[in-house]
Amino acid sequence: MQSARWADKWCYETLPTKPRLAFIKMLYNKNMENVNLTTMFASAIILSGIFVLNLIVGMYYGFGVRHYWFFQTLHFLGGFFVAMFFSSLFNSTVLILIGLGVISILWESAEFLIASIPTLSKYVKEQFRLKNVDYKWADALFDLALNSTGAILFIYIFK
Repeated sequence: MQSARWADKWCYETLPTKPRLAFIKMLYNKNMENVNLTTMFASAIILSGIFVLNLIVGMYYGFGVRHYWFFQTLHFLGGFFVAMFFSSLFNSTVLILIGLGVISILWESAEFLIASIPTLSKYVKEQFRLKNVDYKWADALFDLALNSTGAILFIYIFK
């Protein structure tokens, strides 16, 4: 018998038979039949493009500073395509939203750390020709709302 994944081990140790089978089916298919590689790669490529667009056009050339809607659009599209990426891995809407939450919190934490650590802040200012690097909680909450809205739109349309 093949070695089980950590989720299998956890399920077999903690859940009774029927809930265990339902949990495993919800989480993933052992043969990875539910994984749509085309969707996964397309969403990964689009997310990479959004990231590069953010760095080059938004920050380096200052388009995002001059046009408030630019970064907001990128957050909305980021949430949409992160949901697309996780939907190719998971069948559950809850797991898609949890994955989005993890990615969004990591992104906002990185923004907070860059603004809080003077050496990182100085590096980002020099590399992207920015006047200041500050962090605002209201902006972070709005970014999280935009990410969630993009993901919920994806789930509404495609799930």
